Amino acid sequence: MNGDTELQNDYKKWKDGINYKTNRKIKIDGKIHRELKQKFMIHYTILFEDLTSINSHEYLKETKKIINEIDDENAIIKNYNKLVDSIIEKIQKLKGWNEFIEFEGKYYGITNKVLNNIHRENDCFGEMVFMMKKEKECKGCRDGMAFNGSYSCSCYSYDINKCKNCGFIEEIKY
Repeated sequence: MNGDTELQNDYKKWKDGINYKTNRKIKIDGKIHRELKQKFMIHYTILFEDLTSINSHEYLKETKKIINEIDDENAIIKNYNKLVDSIIEKIQKLKGWNEFIEFEGKYYGITNKVLNNIHRENDCFGEMVFMMKKEKECKGCRDGMAFNGSYSCSCYSYDINKCKNCGFIEEIKY
């Protein structure tokens, strides 16, 4: 853009408030002035003149520095995520109910009483079997006043499963 003499001449006219297409005077920041400005914009956001004063060597040096800083930050994040993934993997491999993994001063262990349809609480390891399906009707629907402003419907259905070993009952709401 800097080497294009026609563009430079048009820009000078435009900047002085002259329509470079018709050589007529136009109001600076008027409608036509703003429309003609697009010829001198880069990606519709930056006026090319704003870039001419930039020292390209310093710009590229600063850009490389910023990219390196971003890469360093991303490497730290990736390493932390790998560490977290390994901790999650160790937690998933825990066998006993009372076993745990310490990570950053906190203890993590088996928190789900049932995992993959196996009752894990207190090392039971019994298989959970389906017993029945139930529905809970909310007060609004039961009294015939659903959605009248006093109540909002909170009806739901759930399955009841029972452990074959110890009789533990689990309700799964959906």
